[in-house]
Amino acid sequence: MSNRITLLEEQKKETRSLILEMCKISEEELSEMQWLCAFECLEKVLVTDQYGMDELPKNREFWNWWLDQWHRRDKIFLEQMRFDAELQMYTCPFPGGTHRLILQNEDQYKYMYKLYHKVHQDNVYLNTPVIEYSFAQVFTEIVRNFNKQL
Repeated sequence: MSNRITLLEEQKKETRSLILEMCKISEEELSEMQWLCAFECLEKVLVTDQYGMDELPKNREFWNWWLDQWHRRDKIFLEQMRFDAELQMYTCPFPGGTHRLILQNEDQYKYMYKLYHKVHQDNVYLNTPVIEYSFAQVFTEIVRNFNKQL
């Protein structure tokens, strides 16, 4: 099991390095993008209330899940890249489409990368531990508030 986890972590590092190089972005810029998109996911996909917005980001399970989601979309982005021998440039389709954009500079790589990570219902897959944690926290808060009233 630990060999499989080590291999997966190594793959994630390699993918991240490739993205940083290809899109010419810094670790800080990528981390900020992941952070902002995580909150967008909480708001638009999980449709959580303010309590959820405050509590879920404190949970390690949430971040593990979110970074797995991010890595999954990184792999999709990289798999969609094609080198056009005639143009001597890479092309990439718009997410969910067939029209390919010719990537001529760093800004176009970043643009496509951000499109592949734009948060919407059909590109985020929930898992049970995240949902269970959310409900457990809400239930705990309800019980705590009820006990204060007694």
